[in-house]
Amino acid sequence: MFQKPLRHFTIATTLLFFLMAGHTEAQTLVSGQWGNESDKLLTLWMLRGDMRLPVDSARTGKDGTFSIATKWNVPAGMYVLDDENGESLRLFLGGGAVMLKKNDKVQFIASPDNIVWQDWTAAKESFVRKQDALEALIDAYPMDEKFRKKAINELNKQRQNFQKTAAKLSKTPGASIASAFISADMPPMLPPGLTGTEKVEALREFLLNMLSTNDTLLIQSDILPGRVLDYLTLFQHKGMSRQQMEESFQGAIDILMHNASAQNKMYFFYLEYLFEGFQRLGFNQITDFLSGLPHFDSSKASIEDLFEVERIIGPYHNIINGRIAPPIETSDIDGQAFDLYSVDAPNTLVLFWSETCPHCLHMLPDIKAIVNEKTDLKVVSIILGPDKPSLRELIVNQGIEEWIHICEPEEWRSPLVDAYRVYGTPSMYLLDSAKRIVARPNNAADLRESLNMP
Repeated sequence: MFQKPLRHFTIATTLLFFLMAGHTEAQTLVSGQWGNESDKLLTLWMLRGDMRLPVDSARTGKDGTFSIATKWNVPAGMYVLDDENGESLRLFLGGGAVMLKKNDKVQFIASPDNIVWQDWTAAKESFVRKQDALEALIDAYPMDEKFRKKAINELNKQRQNFQKTAAKLSKTPGASIASAFISADMPPMLPPGLTGTEKVEALREFLLNMLSTNDTLLIQSDILPGRVLDYLTLFQHKGMSRQQMEESFQGAIDILMHNASAQNKMYFFYLEYLFEGFQRLGFNQITDFLSGLPHFDSSKASIEDLFEVERIIGPYHNIINGRIAPPIETSDIDGQAFDLYSVDAPNTLVLFWSETCPHCLHMLPDIKAIVNEKTDLKVVSIILGPDKPSLRELIVNQGIEEWIHICEPEEWRSPLVDAYRVYGTPSMYLLDSAKRIVARPNNAADLRESLNMP
């Protein structure tokens, strides 16, 4: 499958202005020394979920010195500073000016949040290594083995010491941002001797407790979405069908959305993050579920809240099952005028694909076989790419000349891609005679099932 490229700069411009409008934080200065090379480009990125939004950039001066005074009143949270060679550094902004020196190691100067976070990261990595080793020893010995009991005692001792370290770091003056993230970044400490099933249940409970937070500061990071993915992963296992997986995920998501509904800003973050992610995966049952705004009380929502809901899921409402498909009025590759609503057939398949997509090319013969069996099925082929001789040759070689072919040379920037919310190729929409969407198959087998074919 070919996926739509992340829309970094389009999203960044819109979202950054949106974020800045609601914050009054002062502009932030990030300065120091980045190695000892001059004229190296450094870029400061805001982290929000799985997106990196560009904030500002600067080039190093003599001996690697640099200074970035942000143009925007950036919100407090986690950011990334990286260079053109791919070296990167996570840091916190919002607690005053940040000064650092980066050579073989990174040293933060007079920045309590970043100093504390650096100490926390080192302490956590050391503790997790020790905990993993001790848990492996405990699992390797029988219940009544003396050495096992000693290992449990040592594990408890290590956990107590680590929790004291975390508490001490969290109380560091001037490090309130780091303190919030330490609470969110705590590793699980499960009782020893649990079975596999018991461990899964304990991890679910641990992660759900963390994800029940209403601290919206965590939105400005990649820690919160990382925890969400960890939680959802615990609801799948080998042997699950796609349908079973969607149903399992939906139950977990329902719990997350219920907990997040206490704070609209957190709710909108979950809604957008999960909606975008599962739409890219083609999990239509989940996106349909999220589009219904589970546990959201619209009667208590402000106008701004309703606008935010519309921004996130408004366009999706045009492609849910039961809706009339978005119009397609254009010319086909032979220059003939085409109107989707004029197609006279019991069923129409709108297929988005690309000549450079291996999965698409693998699936075309299967779609052709279905059309050969169900001759009243019309295919509208939307090809993301220009019309060229190699494409014409491919169409002939595949034996799909009878399909209606439309080229979209703008590819992912095509208005049809946006109208149909296409995030990857191939993407399919099955329509009835009235051009209502009746199914969004993920593959040829799904299409057969949607058409009630064996």
